Amino acid sequence: MVSFHGALNRKTYEIPRFERVATLAQTPYSSLFISDPALWLDETLQLAWYTGWGSGPKLDSILAPFINEVAKQLGVKTIILSGSSGGGFASLQVSSLIPGSYALAFNPQTHVHGYHDSGKPTDNGAVRKYIEVLYPEAAPNGIWKIDFSVDWTEELDDGFSPIRRYKTAQDNFIVYCNNLNDWHVEQHYQPFEEAFTQSAGKEALRTINYNGKQGHHPPNASEFMEGLNSTVHWARENQ
Repeated sequence: MVSFHGALNRKTYEIPRFERVATLAQTPYSSLFISDPALWLDETLQLAWYTGWGSGPKLDSILAPFINEVAKQLGVKTIILSGSSGGGFASLQVSSLIPGSYALAFNPQTHVHGYHDSGKPTDNGAVRKYIEVLYPEAAPNGIWKIDFSVDWTEELDDGFSPIRRYKTAQDNFIVYCNNLNDWHVEQHYQPFEEAFTQSAGKEALRTINYNGKQGHHPPNASEFMEGLNSTVHWARENQ
């Protein structure tokens, strides 16, 4: 089990943040917890999607071989990468670089450009801060003059969009968990599912729908365990 965290309220949480430690400690599975190093760059940055920053190496391409090596050292046969929201984004991206792995993603963003804090197209504070700190070259005229009607990531690689990445078939499996009361279903799941189905078919994608709290929230422990148990069962079927 590899766990990625989502957005952090920096007034509430200290970094490094390791998510689901208490829940996973009650399971028999080996666990690895990864905190996004980009958050060290600015004390007000809450979300960075584990993409890395600037023109340097992308974080997913660093994490994938690191996770593989840890699994090898432990004698692990199945790797499950989990997270919600921005952590779910990371699970999708890193899993795509680990053949045979499983992404367990709860209400993930599936494209950085299209993320809106409250579901409203005008509410893009998290993306604006992300650009300001990590990709200032995308805002040569200033952070408040960015035209968000245009996808500023379009000319960049697919590290900013699982939708773009999974338009090409990947050699992994996905358990995608949707809170039906979250705007992410329409804005992120539906375009991702369409792109994924066109490339790989539905046999490598399983969807779990549940009725969680209204809005965008991480799953509670029982919702998380339902997704995890389903993923483990699928992995055992495939062994």
